[in-house]
Amino acid sequence: MTQFEDRVRIILTHPHIVAVGVLTFLWVVFFWRLYTPVIEDRVIFPQGDFTELYFSFSSYQAERLMDGEIPLWNPYNHAGSPFAADPQAAVFYPPRWISIALSGGNGWSLADLQREVAAHYWVASVLMYAFLRTTTGRTSAALIGSVIFAYGGFLTGYPMQQLTILQSVVWMPLILLGIYLSLSYPEWGIRGLLLGGIGLGLSILGGHPQTNLHVGYLSLAYLLFLGYNRQSSLTGIVARVIILYTIGLAIGTVQLWSSLEFASLSSRVDDFSYIDLSSGLAIVETLQMIYPRLFGLWSPLYVGVVGLVMAIGALFRRTPDNLFWIAVVLVSLWVSFGNNSIVYDIFYLFVPGMGIFRQQERFAFGVAIGLAVLAANQMQWLVNLYRSQEKGLLTATEVFYRRRFELVSYGHAVVTVGLATLFIFIRIFNEKPLITDTLDTMALVALISVLFVLWLRWQATYVDEALFVSGALLLLIMVDLFTFGTRSANFVPNVPENYVQPPALWTDLRVSNPNDVYWRLDGEVGLQNYGTFFRMPDIYGTSPLYLESVDMIRQLPDEVVWELLSVRYVTTLDEALPEMGLDTLATGQNYDGEIYQIFEIDDRRPMAQLVYNAIVVDEPLEVMNTAENLNLRENVVVGQELPLELPGERPDDVIVSDVVFVSPEDLQLKVETPENALLTLSIPYYPGWEATVDNDSVEMIEVYGGLMGVPINGDDDVQRVRLRFQPQSTLYGSIISSLVAVFSVGYLVTGSLARRGAAAKKKYSE
Repeated sequence: MTQFEDRVRIILTHPHIVAVGVLTFLWVVFFWRLYTPVIEDRVIFPQGDFTELYFSFSSYQAERLMDGEIPLWNPYNHAGSPFAADPQAAVFYPPRWISIALSGGNGWSLADLQREVAAHYWVASVLMYAFLRTTTGRTSAALIGSVIFAYGGFLTGYPMQQLTILQSVVWMPLILLGIYLSLSYPEWGIRGLLLGGIGLGLSILGGHPQTNLHVGYLSLAYLLFLGYNRQSSLTGIVARVIILYTIGLAIGTVQLWSSLEFASLSSRVDDFSYIDLSSGLAIVETLQMIYPRLFGLWSPLYVGVVGLVMAIGALFRRTPDNLFWIAVVLVSLWVSFGNNSIVYDIFYLFVPGMGIFRQQERFAFGVAIGLAVLAANQMQWLVNLYRSQEKGLLTATEVFYRRRFELVSYGHAVVTVGLATLFIFIRIFNEKPLITDTLDTMALVALISVLFVLWLRWQATYVDEALFVSGALLLLIMVDLFTFGTRSANFVPNVPENYVQPPALWTDLRVSNPNDVYWRLDGEVGLQNYGTFFRMPDIYGTSPLYLESVDMIRQLPDEVVWELLSVRYVTTLDEALPEMGLDTLATGQNYDGEIYQIFEIDDRRPMAQLVYNAIVVDEPLEVMNTAENLNLRENVVVGQELPLELPGERPDDVIVSDVVFVSPEDLQLKVETPENALLTLSIPYYPGWEATVDNDSVEMIEVYGGLMGVPINGDDDVQRVRLRFQPQSTLYGSIISSLVAVFSVGYLVTGSLARRGAAAKKKYSE
């Protein structure tokens, strides 16, 4: 064998390479039906959040990036919205850029986003392996824990379709790894914190603030615990907290800054009370830990038979590390119950941020990662135990813990087999069919439980065959978790019936180029939030975050809404709108099965309109809601005094021409008006829009309770008006994020190279 071949053999048989190979194989097995060339065997993700929100936003982002533009504004959503400021768009999330680049520039498709989702599961498993391999020192233990984490009920449940949750969760192991390295290995020090900070920054850029909060608190708890356990000084712990969160928050600044600005103006601010926020898992759903699928589509508490039994076994060994993760599981579980338990009330009252977000069942993330780590710790102990047994070095304490663990394993098997048998007899007695989803679930759990007991009895005789023993256990875990994970509601057959069907008049109403959006559609009952998906400029839209001002305008009488927002087409369940003299253009069926009609408003308001009379009131929306026969095309309603005096009547020879959207963030036009005027635009008033008239900066005015207005001084010459969306939050945030990210990655790489060089030099000198 040549020296080269010997090196290749060493590399290929290295435990880490083998482990990554195993994880890659398992990843392929889990997702093979997304990629199989056999069309009849292929599956896709179903309609819902994945298509309505995440694909819609990702496709718009890809379209703009492929044109060399950063998508800051989305003209298809909520009458125009700050796209990059919406965290669920994840515009600045680096893996999305990679996905778009790998798509080949041939157009972004659902398959491209599905591949991105699948890739995150591989990342989750590899990062969890890296963390657990570092903490346990055992490849087998790390593999077990990583598979349980990546393919357990939490990650393979709703996060698969609610992509920002997935993107924010998968970086948790990287944060934990960085913290562990920094506190356990002096040579890692700052570099470990930089590694963890990068993970925290990626989690923030992933786009789910509620999960970011959970990740932040869990990271802080782990750092404080490990610092105390490693007897680090208080100064050292505080310094690490500051460095970790400074790096993470700085990398995420580009998203955080703009998102906080957007959230402060959104309709969700101060809308939710305790009752709205406190929904969570029912306490009875704790049974998910034993049986998945009993309480609906998702089973976020299920980590499989092996994961649960291993984690329970770790409960008996009260090591500091086990105690910490037991606490994480218990606290996360109780908080995930929401208002079904008083524990959430304590967090709601005293923990910053917990009173902002809804759906507390998402806190089950802590249960999932805690049980995975405990299972890995138990596997490490089990391997060490049987190696000690082989050498005849077992202590009385180890024998005691082994027997208790075996009792737990037997107990789980007895309970699951007994309940499955009882369920069968009950159905036979009641003369009901035995083939049910519930019985299938109970039978499979019972079978896996019995096989695990057999593995536990059998594996002690194969102590020297670690790879063989671990492989058998991994196979058992795969059969368990993959069966439930791949047979979930997340996958449907790849048939036309499961595609999102285009609405009526799709080809006529579609605006394929966002620069050509000069009118809007009221698609509330027809499009049902699929405006961005089909490239129709809707006054409604996807994403729960939208401007409060736009929401308030939409609550005005229909005719006022359509006038202010330049609506050209209306979808309605009514058969006709005779009061407006509108005829039906087409009839369609929406996604709720309702029949709707599409009408066209012939005399729609232009996107840019000069107005010469102002009505100054304290409550513009109230006036427009109650005043009858108010001509909003000739009168602008404002809540402040104007910086110029309007003549009160429209003069002759007024022209608005050459209205051009160079991009959704850059509107240019020409106006000719001999008298002072207010240029009103059917675009939401939002920080970051700047106006110039003949290159001179002009302060914009909020008109009609939430739209933009530009003061225009009378002039006999043509005046050039330009509006650009250039939010300072995004500009300065991107500078901060980029500089800190480059510094962190650069420091990590150069530091690692320097250490390798020093080690090689030392070895050579010896």
